[in-house]
Amino acid sequence: MNHKQSFLKILTGIGLLSLTSCNSVSGKGSEHAFNQAIWPQHCQKLRQELSQQPGGKITYQPLPKDRASQPSWKLNWYGRQIPIPAIQYTDVLVIRDKDDSSVLLKGQIADQTASVVLSRSPKIEPMVDIFAEIADSGTAQNSSEGIALTQKLFGGPVSVEQLSDLGYRHTLADITCDKANWQEEVPIALALIIKDIAAPIGPSTSAYNLNPGILLASQSESKDKWWSKWHDEQYDVEVILTLPKDHQQGNLGFALGKADGPVAPNVPVWLGQLETAIANPTQQNWQALRIAFKQAKISDKSIQKIEELLEASQEG
Repeated sequence: MNHKQSFLKILTGIGLLSLTSCNSVSGKGSEHAFNQAIWPQHCQKLRQELSQQPGGKITYQPLPKDRASQPSWKLNWYGRQIPIPAIQYTDVLVIRDKDDSSVLLKGQIADQTASVVLSRSPKIEPMVDIFAEIADSGTAQNSSEGIALTQKLFGGPVSVEQLSDLGYRHTLADITCDKANWQEEVPIALALIIKDIAAPIGPSTSAYNLNPGILLASQSESKDKWWSKWHDEQYDVEVILTLPKDHQQGNLGFALGKADGPVAPNVPVWLGQLETAIANPTQQNWQALRIAFKQAKISDKSIQKIEELLEASQEG
């Protein structure tokens, strides 16, 4: 799924596509729905729709001073230390292709599933015309008007990360729909539209600025979920941590983004070998990881994935 398709899926899912589309202003480009003349009328419709979104009132909260005191294992995932719950894992699925990498670790705690999902994919380029991205045809081209308005409102191309960050700094209370405040409020409105760009953890209950990166936490009756995303010059990196409700490591998500923290004992051999293979994906390292998985009785499906990577390295 490309960038525009992803953006459209988000807008459609939260019921806002009609309010950001070119159809909203007599067939003109969607940038016309956000120009100064029509802003007060259009803004009121946006406010009504956005008021129904669960994340609309969520803004960044201060990070606790004492973050994640519970010991955990560690995995270096492309430059950031990721806390790995110290439990017995049954599945460790490693998937790699030319551009993307992901790992799923899954285990059991008191008959409930705990998991860590890590992924890295090529960074999405900033949008030179954000209004072409939200056009409902899905095939709209950048326009000189849309590029100019994006430049005026954001100072240049704008990234999804910038919009997400802006969204977690504001709520609907910061939008007056006054024509005089148009230039300040349109970027906030666009940011609020994709505020729930939907970290894949459900309605978030709290948000934290890791600088760089965002940390979201969501709680349900049975699970605590943590989602974090950051990026470097070339890649977007994500981590999702899921733990049973009230588990002793339930606050472990606060350790995401921290370089230090207490290390749990008995770090498994396969975890260290996994880190080595990720950093240096050679035939020798995949072979060593396959052996480590077998010795630790990691699932056959997990071993099969490593064998596929081993075969690919031999062909290369």
